[in-house]
Amino acid sequence: LLLLLRLQRRPFRSSSDSVGAIVAPREGVVVVAATVVLTRGLGQASRISSSRSSRRSSSSSSSSSSSSSSSSHSSSSSSSSSSSSSSSSSSSSSSSSSSSSRSSSRSSNSNSRRSSSSSCGPASRRGGWEPLEGSAPPRLLPLALHRERDRQERLIRSIMRRMIAARRHRREQQATAAATAAAAQLMDKCLTFHLAGHETTSNLLTWTVLLLSQHATWQQRAREEARQVLGADGARLTMEKAAELKTITMILNESLRLYPPAPVVARLCATRAKLSETLSIPAGCGVTVPIGAMHRRKELWGEDANEFKPERFENGIKKAATHPLAFIPFSVGPRTCIGQNFAVLEAKAILSLLLLKFSWRVAPSYRHYPEQLLTLKTKYGMPAGVV
Repeated sequence: LLLLLRLQRRPFRSSSDSVGAIVAPREGVVVVAATVVLTRGLGQASRISSSRSSRRSSSSSSSSSSSSSSSSHSSSSSSSSSSSSSSSSSSSSSSSSSSSSRSSSRSSNSNSRRSSSSSCGPASRRGGWEPLEGSAPPRLLPLALHRERDRQERLIRSIMRRMIAARRHRREQQATAAATAAAAQLMDKCLTFHLAGHETTSNLLTWTVLLLSQHATWQQRAREEARQVLGADGARLTMEKAAELKTITMILNESLRLYPPAPVVARLCATRAKLSETLSIPAGCGVTVPIGAMHRRKELWGEDANEFKPERFENGIKKAATHPLAFIPFSVGPRTCIGQNFAVLEAKAILSLLLLKFSWRVAPSYRHYPEQLLTLKTKYGMPAGVV
């Protein structure tokens, strides 16, 4: 029990000062932990070396005193002619010398123990733990320092865990919002594509049927071309074959010129735009482009701008007018109609099949009344008769 208490008060160091064992009672259980005591610092190394040298000197002095006493005792016993008074004086001197050597060795040992106990510090004498200079107490020991350190480490880890969880939750929310926004944007584009393609195709075919019913010659030319390219029943209708319908393409372009699906488009000027030396549009100004009026402008299309003449587009759209951008039925630039190509392709296919199956003319009850809502429509419909 005394040995355990002694070991609890200060660290036990082996003769090599490198490996030791700490024995400490904790709640009735003796905990034995292997520790490695590392010698750090020149001061500690010199202290250990001086302690060892003092031990060696004390042991050498005690051995020399014992040898001298034994030699004097043998010399006194061999000389039988000496007197008893001289033998007693020699024996008393030898005993005094041996006692003095023992006392010196005890003092050196006590000094070494005192120095070793003082190296542990005052906390060791109070029963606490004071590590050697330059070293830390082992983490396996149930000390208040280690418990406080563990508590702080658990607190820091819990805070970091909450921060990581919050960051992950925020990222998941952002990812969910981005996915929802992407899905909504995709649905909006599909809806825009469908509505733009369907609405423009419907209006384009309505006005084309009206124009062909008024111009039977062009209706017959378009029918012959459809029969020649697609066959009598239109079985050869493909995207490649639809691109070969030149006459039908000219008719559709002329119909788009006279009755564009969106006669007016509005834009917002993002930056200052200089149109000429005397005309500029400031930033933030709204701009309205009257496509329908521009398509009937005589300075661009000639004196016959209000007449139905598909041959204008015989050499392509760019050469149909005096300006290459005079024909913009679906607007132009990055904000052009998303369903433009789909609408034109669908109109070609439907018009070709109609020409192959039917021949029509406008009913006498038809009232010409173009009406612009979102797109340009006929207010009273398009009554027609099949011939």
